Amino acid sequence: MHEGRAGLPRALGARPAGAAISHYHDDHADGLSLLGGIETWGSCEFAPTLSLCFPAERRASLAPMHLVRGEPETLRLGGRRVELFPLPGHSPDSLGAVIDGKTVYAADTLLFSNAGEPILPSVHARPVELHAQSLKRLRDFLDLTFVPGHGAPVTERSLREADLANRIAYVEAIAAHQCKGAGISLDEAEAACDPKFIGHEWHAENYR
Repeated sequence: MHEGRAGLPRALGARPAGAAISHYHDDHADGLSLLGGIETWGSCEFAPTLSLCFPAERRASLAPMHLVRGEPETLRLGGRRVELFPLPGHSPDSLGAVIDGKTVYAADTLLFSNAGEPILPSVHARPVELHAQSLKRLRDFLDLTFVPGHGAPVTERSLREADLANRIAYVEAIAAHQCKGAGISLDEAEAACDPKFIGHEWHAENYR
């Protein structure tokens, strides 16, 4: 977008080459309705999240044309090489993406403030251990810049490594209690975490 008269944005006629949907929460997928008929890719596990977040009359138009299953799928979008891979945990249908072998888009598997403060994991998929497994998978990409679904990119390797360890400790503490059918307090779940997370509102939902 460029500024036109009176500072208002004006379109340049650009059209997206396609869209890879990281997951079907409305803050990540609602804009698809504005793009009109482009090719789309999404997880083969998309249906439950789509049904939960969108009314029935919109689901068919938002559903992905191409499904990513257990193995990574590589495509070209806008001159970029994009490798999509399953990253369930935040939602059952979450996907990550390696872009040009330099950057990992981790969607909401990683959450930060704009200042780079770590935000508490938000775990919607079950079992909770799925989220821990996805965090461990991101260790394969520690040499690449992490781009979270929300917040500032993580450009230093040491910070990426430390943050993954922190999140794994929290999620595995929840998973251990879930196996016992018991709840866990935030203080107990964060006992091995340094720094502590901000945004504690959904902790109780994480272990249900």
